Amino acid sequence: MDKSELKRIAAAHGLTKLTDQQLEQFGTVLETGRKRASLLPKDLHWSEEPAHALRLAKNAEGGQ
Repeated sequence: MDKSELKRIAAAHGLTKLTDQQLEQFGTVLETGRKRASLLPKDLHWSEEPAHALRLAKNAEGGQ
């Protein structure tokens, strides 16, 4: 994911003042979260999802 896409996702979630280093870390967190979430059973109820599988809520723009 490129820097402009990360900035767009971060801004959509109110994270408008991230430094470049923080933005890079944010991208790493998003990618790791996607990978971990894909490994979870598909029939897992949201209340059973482990806390380390962070998912951002969908926003009005239809993004992440």
